[in-house]
Amino acid sequence: MCVQVSGQPKPVIYWLKDRLKIRTDGQHELREVDNGKCELRIKSAEKSDTGVYVCKIINEYGTKQTECRLEVKASPPPEVLAITSPVQDVRVRAGKTALFECHVTGPQDIDVDWLTSGKLIQPALLDCKMQFDGKRCRLLLRSVHEDDSGCYTCKLSTAKEELITSAKLTVIPSKEPLFTRKLEALEVIEGRSARFDCKVSGTPPPEVTWMHC
Repeated sequence: MCVQVSGQPKPVIYWLKDRLKIRTDGQHELREVDNGKCELRIKSAEKSDTGVYVCKIINEYGTKQTECRLEVKASPPPEVLAITSPVQDVRVRAGKTALFECHVTGPQDIDVDWLTSGKLIQPALLDCKMQFDGKRCRLLLRSVHEDDSGCYTCKLSTAKEELITSAKLTVIPSKEPLFTRKLEALEVIEGRSARFDCKVSGTPPPEVTWMHC
């Protein structure tokens, strides 16, 4: 709290709370700054500091005062990490997209990890996309194959808490022959090995033939 005072002779300044005089102590600091400015600072204000504060100035010619009310509100309780909608089991055909999604509430500093069969998912090794907007966690698996079936887990972490929610992915084999992962162009240094990878699905499993163009 700050006031601007003047007077000749210089007035004596008193600060009061609920009619009780305030003195400088570990919580209250009374200061006179240049140009007649006076301050009352309350360190780490608490609910008990709520009340009416008065600044009174006195010299031989009279007394003046000004007052204001300070309202100290309780700090909001910390947000608790919670899963409001867990991930659900997903059942899709080979070559289709599988989506896992869960909804959460909690503080801003939530770390999200996705795991499959207990191992951290690396987007560079799996054709997938992960999203988190602070409330919704999503894992999108593109062109899934039968061997992508298994347990998928969303792990939520803060400095104090950790929660998980898990669900099962079931990939149904395609009836007709299908590439769930197609060949990609490669560049290798002469003399080095070149490896092409693809994934196929079908019932019964299709015969695979390699050809050089």
